[in-house]
Amino acid sequence: MITRSHIKDDAPSVAVYSDCERYRYALTRVWEPQGRRLSFVMLNPSTATEVQNDPTVERCERRARALGFGGFRVTNIFAWRDTDPRKMRAALDPIGPDNDAAILEACRLGRSGDCRLGHPWGAFEPRPAGRGAVARVGPFGAAFGPVQGRTSQTSALYRLYATARGLDMIEGFTKTVIRCNGVDLAVHRAGQGRPLLLIHGFPQNHMCWESVAPQLARRHDVIIPDLRGYGESSAPANDAGNTTYSKRTMAQDMADLLTALDISRADVLGHDRGARVAYRFALDHPERLGKLGIIEIVPTADFWASWTADLAMAAYHWTFLAQPAPLPERMIGADPVAYVEWTLAQWTLTKSLEAFSPAALDSYRAQALDPARVHAMCADYRAGASFDRALDEADKAAGKQITAPLRLLYGAHGFPAKSGNAAEIWRRWAPAVEASVCEAGHFVMEENPRAVLAAFEPFFAP
Repeated sequence: MITRSHIKDDAPSVAVYSDCERYRYALTRVWEPQGRRLSFVMLNPSTATEVQNDPTVERCERRARALGFGGFRVTNIFAWRDTDPRKMRAALDPIGPDNDAAILEACRLGRSGDCRLGHPWGAFEPRPAGRGAVARVGPFGAAFGPVQGRTSQTSALYRLYATARGLDMIEGFTKTVIRCNGVDLAVHRAGQGRPLLLIHGFPQNHMCWESVAPQLARRHDVIIPDLRGYGESSAPANDAGNTTYSKRTMAQDMADLLTALDISRADVLGHDRGARVAYRFALDHPERLGKLGIIEIVPTADFWASWTADLAMAAYHWTFLAQPAPLPERMIGADPVAYVEWTLAQWTLTKSLEAFSPAALDSYRAQALDPARVHAMCADYRAGASFDRALDEADKAAGKQITAPLRLLYGAHGFPAKSGNAAEIWRRWAPAVEASVCEAGHFVMEENPRAVLAAFEPFFAP
């Protein structure tokens, strides 16, 4: 192989080529030798060399610098150098004899903990292929998913996914990381006005609000945290009593977040698991709550009590994810992207992924590829089957009530619709309940954002 070096601006640059120079195996630029590295895996090299960037590598460099990295490395699923992907596909061997080793070496940079894997710019699947030898490498395992690659028995196929760090943001929002209740929460924020806290559910993160948050931010100070264990927030290990991911603990996270932001009182809108955090916040911290919005749930203890055979089939994940570790984690880990895509599609009205934007889907896939977050999501449901259910039952027996005004919206084809009279169930918990149903499955904000805005803009109006 041929290795060439050059000083490009402030960055020493190294490119590795095959002896015939038809393949470029790696391109590395470093401007801070002690800084972290960002490793990009893309389709095939174009015109970038140790001397110059092409437009794609230029974007890689800008992204690496903007994210605070000290350098980056580019490898490609096909090492054949060509500006025309059609010509690359026509090559006898578009991969290159040493390309597998180059990609594995880029992955092994993560063993020191100072390297992260970036988004691929392209993907190419010429024909079905078996899995290669590598699934996860060292501590990089939390940063990328299965690496499917060529072996001597298979044709070429690599597919690498983004780390759960560096997820996309909702347009117009800024992101900060705030320490709350012993964990770091990634918090997205935009707008002015009365504070409105939006809390996502499973298997999602802040991106589930992208279709409604910008509109809500016109009249509200909209605050969107990733729950602990989700998105880019901390994902601590669960405890024996299932309290780490209990809704009481997560509600305390939200209370501490408001305190850190110097907000004494806020309105709260939650979906799915986030709605469970929201009503627990209402019960545990009533003095911090203005109005409460609930999307697509009934209270945990009532949901368990309403189970029939049909509901058990629809909501199988409540028992599956709650099984003792590591059973569900290992099963999901066999193909996490397929699991999260199947879950998302099956819970929509159309049984497809069409309701979700590409950016949101990428963030949900990346999250599912992080074993720590899969464990956290399972722990969330373990808490729901034990600590959360018991706490609800105790509060219900004691006659504890939600005193804030409550607005419920659920999909005509979602889970509350299968649980009995959802509005009446909530009226046992809160004296002031407004309720409505819309045409949607479970993911109401993405399937029917107009219905969400129609229900909650007037409700939360100052």
